[in-house]
Amino acid sequence: MSSATSRRSSSTACATSSRRGASRGSSRPSGSRAAWQRVQALHRVRLEATEDFEALAVAFKRAKNILGDQTPADVDTKLLQESAERDLHAAVAQLKGVDGGYESRLRSLSGLRGPVDRFFDDVHVMAEDPRLRANRLGLLSQALSLFYRIADISKLGG
Repeated sequence: MSSATSRRSSSTACATSSRRGASRGSSRPSGSRAAWQRVQALHRVRLEATEDFEALAVAFKRAKNILGDQTPADVDTKLLQESAERDLHAAVAQLKGVDGGYESRLRSLSGLRGPVDRFFDDVHVMAEDPRLRANRLGLLSQALSLFYRIADISKLGG
């Protein structure tokens, strides 16, 4: 992929994130300078971990499609039955506390690839039990929200 193509798709991802962040009352600056900082950070980190970010982009696009317009429930840890669910929940909880610049936060988020892949491989998200299904959708939503603070990575081109 060319550098220009990568920056263009990064810009789209960050612009989408800016609109989401603004609508969700984000405390991060949402001006053009902040958007440019997100684009630059996303581009640099994506070049460092191209394979991880491409896999995460596919997984998060899948998660967005599954979630649709549903309002996700809060996650009830007592309903986390599969080890892959518990692992993803632990990874998300750990990353919620990560602070710092866009670049350091993106590097941390690239570590979600393993837990997200295992979640989709081992867990039936749309379980018949409505409580399990709602809990799993809530967990997916929490994982997505970590990225939405910076960029909608599902918009990244291959």
